[in-house]
Amino acid sequence: MNEEQQEERRGGGCYLFSAFMSLIIIGFTFLINSDAIPYKFFHFWKIEGGLLEAIKHSWVIFLYGILINLWISTNRQQSHEELRTAEDLLLGGTMVSVWAGVVEEICFRWIIFYGVMCTLQLLNFFFFGWLGFGLLDFIYSWALVPVADFARFEYLQPQLKSEFGWFVGAAIISSNGRFREGHAYQGFRGYVASWFLGMFFFWIMFNYGLLEAIVVHFLYDFLIFFTVYLVLVVKRSS
Repeated sequence: MNEEQQEERRGGGCYLFSAFMSLIIIGFTFLINSDAIPYKFFHFWKIEGGLLEAIKHSWVIFLYGILINLWISTNRQQSHEELRTAEDLLLGGTMVSVWAGVVEEICFRWIIFYGVMCTLQLLNFFFFGWLGFGLLDFIYSWALVPVADFARFEYLQPQLKSEFGWFVGAAIISSNGRFREGHAYQGFRGYVASWFLGMFFFWIMFNYGLLEAIVVHFLYDFLIFFTVYLVLVVKRSS
């Protein structure tokens, strides 16, 4: 197992633990004050026939993933072993894509997102929220949310500036920050790209549903592995 795979495994363990702790927090919140979470627990597990629409609206990220990895793999010198085991790469990549699509979306876009909504409201209360001036509310509402809204060209504005309260947008930013940190092992490009991708997956979930976000995430990763596989096959046959 190389260093990148080890970093990926460690990151996976961290967000799975975060999701587990979030479930505990969510459970206590629903028992004490269910109104603290403006969505029902399975609110985003909806099937509205929008899968093809979600895929169609994802063409930009698909194109980005294909082109950047086509350029990288074409200009990279692969070993004879890598060329010989191209099919193994595709098989392993497919499994990784399934894991990323299903587990990462469930964790970051659903469970951790819900858990952070609860946690931020509690912390905001302790940091002067009980005086009517919440420090976290101020930081997110006047600094972080406007920046994130600008960076996403206002596509997520209805959620970042949600009618339900500041903590919805704050939870999107915070949970997506954890998603970005989980991809820090990919280097600066992956670190930045994962933030934009994570926000896009949030947009898919809010507009179409979590199942659609899972499929889009899977397709994005799979297309990357398939692109690299095709390059390996062409180089092997040349």
